[in-house]
Amino acid sequence: MAKVAVASSDGIFINEHFGKADKFFVYEIHQNEEYEFIETREVHLNDSKTGEDKLNKIIKLLGDVKLILASDIGSGAVSVLHDRNIVAISLSGSIEKALKSYAKRGRILEYLVEKDTFGSSANRDDCPIRAAKILANVHRFDD
Repeated sequence: MAKVAVASSDGIFINEHFGKADKFFVYEIHQNEEYEFIETREVHLNDSKTGEDKLNKIIKLLGDVKLILASDIGSGAVSVLHDRNIVAISLSGSIEKALKSYAKRGRILEYLVEKDTFGSSANRDDCPIRAAKILANVHRFDD
């Protein structure tokens, strides 16, 4: 179905800020609502001089994913990712619970973002944020 990148220091919890993460754990979500770990992608930003340069390097590193989970992410990064058809969700907690929730509801989230069902085109940039809040709220109640 889709690849998901998670900003995490330990591979257990979503606990890193998108722009400050040293690595992302990448998972593949399958049609049968299962997921599997694919790889860890290291972020190398040593020669990056600006925030925009850093953002572009991270986007290049994660360009093949459909969803990014991070404990925090700026609205500018969310907007740039959305323009590249990547949904970014600010969420903390268990990676396992988040991936299970996305596996169950990911197609719905992608449809809502794609169809911009959350508002007019004037509010297009808010669409993935509102869709992400729905997924995050549903995730909190999944046990």
